[in-house]
Amino acid sequence: MLPKWVLRSTRRIATILLAAGAGLVGAVSASTLAAGSASAGTVRVTSGETLWSIASRYGTTVAALAAANDITNPNLVYTGAVLQVP
Repeated sequence: MLPKWVLRSTRRIATILLAAGAGLVGAVSASTLAAGSASAGTVRVTSGETLWSIASRYGTTVAALAAANDITNPNLVYTGAVLQVP
């Protein structure tokens, strides 16, 4: 069995690759709201928002937002989700 840090790193790399392939569409799953990294703050997702719109508003990238929140499916967004902003 692989150490947890290897599994987390692999998941984050996959998330970054998925986010890059998804283009401007971003999202967060309610089950992936774990906050494990240092952040500048949090943001609550409102209706119609995407990871891209949030990332551009806070001067970060979709990949960084996805990685900071352990997002596995950047194509699904839930209104009211709280994200850590790196």
